Amino acid sequence: MKFQCEKSHLEAAVQTVSRAVSARPPMPILSNILVRAEGSRVTLAATDLETTLRSEMPAQVEFEGACTLPSRLFSEVVGELPDGPVRVSDVGAQTLFECRNTRFKMNSVPADEYPSLPVPPSALTTSLPQKLLRNALKQTAVASATSEETRAVLQGVHMTLQDTAATFVATDGRRLAKLDLTLPTGLEGSHIAILPARAVAELQRLLKDTEEPIQFAFAGGTLYASLGATLICARLLEGKFPNYRNLLPASFTTTALVERELFIASVRRALVMAQEKQTPRLIRLNLLETTMELSSSAPDVGAASDSIPMHKSGPDMEIAFNGKFLLDGLQTLTSTEVRLKLNEPTSAAILEPASHTQEYLYLLMPVRIQREEPVPAGAAHG
Repeated sequence: MKFQCEKSHLEAAVQTVSRAVSARPPMPILSNILVRAEGSRVTLAATDLETTLRSEMPAQVEFEGACTLPSRLFSEVVGELPDGPVRVSDVGAQTLFECRNTRFKMNSVPADEYPSLPVPPSALTTSLPQKLLRNALKQTAVASATSEETRAVLQGVHMTLQDTAATFVATDGRRLAKLDLTLPTGLEGSHIAILPARAVAELQRLLKDTEEPIQFAFAGGTLYASLGATLICARLLEGKFPNYRNLLPASFTTTALVERELFIASVRRALVMAQEKQTPRLIRLNLLETTMELSSSAPDVGAASDSIPMHKSGPDMEIAFNGKFLLDGLQTLTSTEVRLKLNEPTSAAILEPASHTQEYLYLLMPVRIQREEPVPAGAAHG
């Protein structure tokens, strides 16, 4: 293998694919990046057997070939090369990097020891504007379960595409985020898939705030998505996603309209003292006539209270939430004002934009408030 390419192209490709290298790879060889020179291009690829990242770049290929290089060292070497054309060649069981007066030699491993990578369909026939998909994933992935959770099907974003309609949903069982969209152009066929968290994170990194499309397809239980010189292959999550529609309340008794930035600032203040060990991050909301009072406390730390103006319809109510989850929901919204919709202190609440420019909701389960029981008269005297 022998080729020449620009240092900037090589560095960008290494940085992209190295994110697929796991800190604890299932096989030692998966700590490496696969490098293949063929035709007039060089392809770099890495995988953890669940998610594969592949990046192509133009190159002057003198001898075709392939090898694998340790990801961390490969990244460090390329990062330290001076700017300009880089010459890369195999020298026995090593790979030589030359750029101006700089030379690095790195031990390599034969490419045939690397596992076979997913092969995408001949055509990626589905496309969405990058900005649309990026925002949809950002607003819903916040509610997906973490990797420590036992239910794998909740560790991602459920996506439904049909004609001009798209729905994105994520839930960890304690909160749920749902976004309904109308697509600018109709899609062929329908698609239902659960995108794994790793793939969602990579897509969010790569997608830009542009109307330019991302091309993708689903085949054999795998997502294939192409974005410029980068291809993402991700094994879809298997299993039945919860029937989330049954969780959505049909009506509400109390609704509060609040300025979003004021709400965020007040929640942040309350979180400072929300350090009670049995119910960490617990924040109480007391909805009065024109004011929302927020408070938190911890016996060994202290207490905090704050109040913000609001417009309310319906009866007063006191309810408690995990403050971090509440803050996550507020931060995914983009509207100037938000609407908090409630029924009772033990029922699911809904956060949504006050304007109807977006069909988005963030459902949040409350935390049961522990109340002190009153002491019966005469009990103190035995």
